[in-house]
Amino acid sequence: MQSLFRNITDTLTAIYDRNEARAITSWLLHELLPEKTDYDILLLTENDTSITSTQKHDIAKAVQRLTKGEPIQYIIGKTEFCGLTIQVGSGVLIPRPETEELIMWLVNNYHCVNPQQSAPQNILDVCTGSGCIALALKKHFPSARVEGWDISQRALNIASQNSQALSLPIIYNKVDVIEKCQLHEHMSNTINTCFDIIVSNPPYVLNSEKEEIHKNVLDYEPSIALFVNDNTPLIFYEHITHFASHHLSDNGVLAFEINSRFGLDILRLMEDTGFTDVAIRKDQFGKDRFVTGVWK
Repeated sequence: MQSLFRNITDTLTAIYDRNEARAITSWLLHELLPEKTDYDILLLTENDTSITSTQKHDIAKAVQRLTKGEPIQYIIGKTEFCGLTIQVGSGVLIPRPETEELIMWLVNNYHCVNPQQSAPQNILDVCTGSGCIALALKKHFPSARVEGWDISQRALNIASQNSQALSLPIIYNKVDVIEKCQLHEHMSNTINTCFDIIVSNPPYVLNSEKEEIHKNVLDYEPSIALFVNDNTPLIFYEHITHFASHHLSDNGVLAFEINSRFGLDILRLMEDTGFTDVAIRKDQFGKDRFVTGVWK
């Protein structure tokens, strides 16, 4: 009899390549059968008596959801990011490995950018989603005051749950950075108006690029966190850069995750606004993925 692992992997190859299908199958079975070892997982059969009826039901239901394209992170309700277990749901973007690279660049380079300050005291994460960026920066800079903004109350609720579960206090606020009146009102009512780091992974996928997006992303992850109109692809970058030019401290850092098509445009935008040391940085796949700059 073919193993349960093999059966699920074969089923998922209709959607994923075989290596990814194997990885997803392993992840799923380890989550739903936590008492089983790697060796056990590989040997289990469909009718294995060591699996309870409830576990069999949960596995079957999860596989059914996977075959419809739903991301495994939503099915198990969590993912790993910078060594943290982040709760995720249908209202938030699933954190990507590339974004971890942006975190590590900030952690490893902040002191080089601002040698007079050993660590940032105030950090702002715009379009915070699950809160993964804010939480990772709080983990690495525990003395910092970290604030996260998003326009989605559902996302802010999930971010708050993550903050509580990880015992990493973050100040979350519902703020639309492209609404100038709302932004002005929020800043008028806050004590802190100056940040050492402003970081953002805003929506940057063009609507015209939807046909290139994998089904499990397009059908399940929130479009509001992913897509921008083709005629205003830099709208978030323009508003955040303008805001940062008025609310970054001396030697403060502005850091973006970007659509690789617009690296030079964002670089010029930041330079034209007055940022120095502006640089496009590549991700682990060799794509232009980040732009960083310093305000002086």
